[in-house]
Order: sequence, then C-alpha cells, then structure tokens
Amino acid sequence: MFEQTIMKLRQHRALRRLRYGLSLHADTTLGKQKDGPGSHLVTRRILQGWAEGPDVELKKDESTHGEDEDRDTVQEQIQDIQAGNTNMDALRGKGLGVRKIKKQGVCGRCCGALYSRLCAPLCAPFCGRMKRWTGADEPISEKEDLRRILPRLFNHAGVSLQDIDSVCEEVENLMGDNAGITIDEFVESLMFMKSRAHPLDIVGIMRGMRLVYERMVNMHGMFEAVNAQLDECRDFLSPLLQLNFLVAMVRGAKKAIAVGVAVAVACGLQKHLNFVPGPRHAAPVAAAAASMMMAPAAFADEIGDAAKKLGDASYSFAKEVDWNNGIFLQAPGKFQPLEALKAIDKMIEMGAAADPKLLKEAAEAHHKAIGSISGPNGVTSRADWDAVNAALGRVVASVPKAKVMAVYDSVKAITDPGVPAYMKSLVNGPDAEKAYQGFLEFKDVVEKNQVTTASAPAVVPSGDKIGVAAKALSDASYPFIKDIDWLSDIYLKPLPGKTAPETLKAIDKMIVMGAKMDGNLLKAAAEAHHKAIGSIDATGVTSAADYEAVNAAIGRLVASVPKTTVMDVYNSMAGVVDSTVTNNMFSKVNPLDAVAAAKGFYTFKDVVEASQR
Repeated sequence: MFEQTIMKLRQHRALRRLRYGLSLHADTTLGKQKDGPGSHLVTRRILQGWAEGPDVELKKDESTHGEDEDRDTVQEQIQDIQAGNTNMDALRGKGLGVRKIKKQGVCGRCCGALYSRLCAPLCAPFCGRMKRWTGADEPISEKEDLRRILPRLFNHAGVSLQDIDSVCEEVENLMGDNAGITIDEFVESLMFMKSRAHPLDIVGIMRGMRLVYERMVNMHGMFEAVNAQLDECRDFLSPLLQLNFLVAMVRGAKKAIAVGVAVAVACGLQKHLNFVPGPRHAAPVAAAAASMMMAPAAFADEIGDAAKKLGDASYSFAKEVDWNNGIFLQAPGKFQPLEALKAIDKMIEMGAAADPKLLKEAAEAHHKAIGSISGPNGVTSRADWDAVNAALGRVVASVPKAKVMAVYDSVKAITDPGVPAYMKSLVNGPDAEKAYQGFLEFKDVVEKNQVTTASAPAVVPSGDKIGVAAKALSDASYPFIKDIDWLSDIYLKPLPGKTAPETLKAIDKMIVMGAKMDGNLLKAAAEAHHKAIGSIDATGVTSAADYEAVNAAIGRLVASVPKTTVMDVYNSMAGVVDSTVTNNMFSKVNPLDAVAAAKGFYTFKDVVEASQR
C-alpha cells in the first residue's frame, strides 16, 4: 500500500512537471495567454507532435510537405481553431508546433542564423531547469531546446501517444471534431486516467449512482401515474369510438342493401341482357328487395305462399351467391356519400311508415336465418330463406307504393349501369334468370296486397330525464361531431383482421336488440333521423337541435331494451373492433373534444341505464 502511494505521488509530480513544461513551451511558441499558464488551446496532433519531438516531425515534413506549403505556425493554427476557421483534417496533415523550414533554430522560433545571437542566452537557463526535471544524467547542451525535452517529460510521466489519443477522443466525442483542449484540462485528464482509484473516489461514485437510482425511481413513479391517466382516458374514449364505428357500420350496411337493390332494379331495366322475361313493371319489385321490413297479418297466407314459390325458383341462385364477398360493402357506383345518404333517407322514411309488429317479426326471421347459415358462401337454410322473403314481403306491403317507389328511384340514381351485368357474371346465368322470374311473380302478389295510406306518426315523449340528459350530452359532444369527417370512405372498409362470418355475429346481436325495441319509439327514432338528415350541411354534420333529438330518441330506444341485450351488442362489437380502429379514429379528431364527448356520453349512459326496463 505504501509503495503504491509513493508511485502515485511520483506520477503526479511527473504530470505536474509535464504540465509546467507544456505551459512554458506554449508561452514560448504561441505567446502568453491572459488567462495564465495552462490555458493554451491545443489539439491532438499538436500534443502528439510535442510528444514525438522535432526530429520526428521534421522527418515527416521532409517526406510529405514542401517548403512553400508548410509555413503555418502552431500559433496560427491555434488562432484558427479558436476562431472556428480550421478544418481538423487539414490541420492534422500539417506541421505541428514549429515553422516547417529545414534551416531553423532549435527553439523553433527563428532561423539558424539568429539562434546564436538572440535565442541561446534565453534557452540556456531554461534547458538547465529541464535537465533537473527530467532527471537526465547527461548534460544538456545549449543547443538542446525545450522541444527536445518535452518527449522526455511525456515519457517520464508515462504518457504515450495512445494516452493522448484516449483523452482527445473523449473531448472530440463530446465537443465535436474541431474541439481543442487546454493544457490544464489535458493534464487533469491524464491524472484521472493514470491514478489508481481511492476509496473516497469509489464512495463518491457510489453516492452518485445512488442519487441516480433515486431519481430513476421517482421518474418511474411519475411514468406510472401518467400511464394510469392514459389508461383512464382510453377507458373513457374506447366505448365512444366503438359506438361511432358502430354507427358507421350501420351506414355501411344500408349502402350494402342499396347495392342489392340496384342489382335487382338494373336487371329489370337492362333488356339487352335477356334478364327480364317480358314487359313487366320492375320498380316496385326492386324497392321491395331494398326494404328490410314487413306487411299486415291479414295477407300472411297469400304472401307466405308466394314466398315459397319464390324459394323454389331462387334458392339455387342464392346458394351460388358469395354472401361473404366484401363487394357488398362497396358503393354501387361512384362514391357520392351525400347522394347515397339521400337513398338511405328514403329507406328510413319507408321503415318509419312500416307496421312495427311486422318489423319485429322480420327482425326475428333474420336472426333465425343467421343461425342456420352454413357452407363456404354463407347461405341460410331453405326454410329460413322462405321465411325471410315472406317477412320482407309483408313489410313492403304495409307501406304505401309511393314510398317504395321513392326508394327505387333514389337507389337507381347512385347505381352504375354496369353493376347488373357484373353481378350476373358471378353466378350461373340461367339460375339468375329463373330467380328473377320468380321474384317478379312475388312482386305482383306483394303489390296486390299493398296498403294505400301510411300509419300515424309516432308519439314522441318530452320532458323526461333522458331528454334532459340528451341535451347535456349534445352540448358536450357537438364539437366532437363536427371534427369527424362524415364524408370519408373509411366507413365502407371492412373491419381489419375479421371475416364476414365473425362480423355477422355482432350484426346478429344488433338485430336481436332491434327486435326487442318498443315499436313507437323505433318509429320516433326513424323520424328523428329523417329530420336530422334534412339539416345536414356540406360536411355531413346535422344541426345541433336535430343532433340532440337523435340522441334523445336513441337513448329512449336503448332504455326500452333489457340491459343484458344491450351488453350483448357492446361485447360483440368489442370482440370484432380492434384497438387499432379506435386509435385510428381517435387520431382523426381533436383529442380534447373527444375526451369531453366521452365524459358526456358516460353521464348520459347512467341516465339511460337508470330508466332501463
């Protein structure tokens, strides 16, 4: 231990001598600095040149540089570095610390002719001191200057060229390639690098690490708190965004219905396809296919019998259709969201005019048909196929012909003329023609039993708690509604990573929920949507008043359904809507508006739940 301490002291003394020698030489060659000895700025190559000595330097100069190219002094180089004008790569290729003239004084500041007169008297005393510092046994002649003594100082302190590289690399890594280092900083770095670790140094390092650990623990706690807040925000927003996507799916489903209607309508119009067997009136038929509704019970037998005949003619065709094809989510022509909305509005009007009891029976028939779906194309059983056709026929018969024709005309306006031929190409042609012939005969029976007047409007409740809560929700969420791009085609996209059968299970839960809704409230909700569509602006946003009316109508509808049925819809949607969907939808709106809407939605949900039967 004692020997190690002695070696450490000796080494520090040698480093102090090196520092003093470097400072004196820098003062002699570079000029004195106002900040005192040791404040000269030097570079890696300058230090390496001083460590190697002038002999090595001059040999390098003679082999790589000419006299005319190498007249920069170290002082000029350092001044350029301090001014930021020196390219380090260029500096490293030049001479280091002396004027590169072959004939020069040993002090490096003058030519050989002047050395004996001016420099010798100044250098002799200094060289005598350097002899004692280096511990050299041989006498130092007057011609031996400090430039030849510096390599001995480096060697005596145990500083190699690799040590200089190590120190300068650390500085350049922190400050950049053009950064220099003062002599004091250089020697201090060598002391740190060459010295053995003292126990107090280790204690200091351990204390510093302990402080870093404590700060990291504090930061970890802060991050956990932030993560908890983000989780809470996610829990607030996810249901709202899922509800938003659910609404989008319903809109997409209605557009899919429009595709099917367009196919039937266009088939009736395209005589050159030989799809229409004779001059029949196809418009009511096409509109009948478009509606998802029913007809009076008085005509159940006649329409039911006609539905069986339609099944005989069309079930082979139904088995050929790929019901899992994503084409039914696409627009039936050019993407025109506001024009398509007009067709959807006509369907809503037709639904509002239909018999609520027959609507319920039609929903139940669809639910049962979904349960019997099988095969790769997703077709239902023959019995359920007949039941669904009969239920739809009764719904159409419960609506006046004018409203059915309004659906037909609006769908025709957005359907591309080439759709029928393309759809027919996907199935067996003769089977399709046979199915259409049976469809025309079924249409005649439905039209024969059709009502001439619409049912009475719905009775809309007022002054109830749900209505008051709907106003609060609308005030909180209307800015969020205006943020949404309602004209985007994203609502026609399939759910990522989900197949049609998987999505159909969630739709089935919605159908079951619809079948359990109060008939009057269902009609009131349809009428509220129809009115809201009438006030939509160019961006697809309805008025604040109509938005409030729609929220109130939906809230009353949900309250008329048992909670378990509502939760079935929620859970089924959560199973098919990936988190990437909600995140994507959230990224398209103002997050503050979305959070405010989510909070308002949860308050509204509590009021609806309290009123739920």
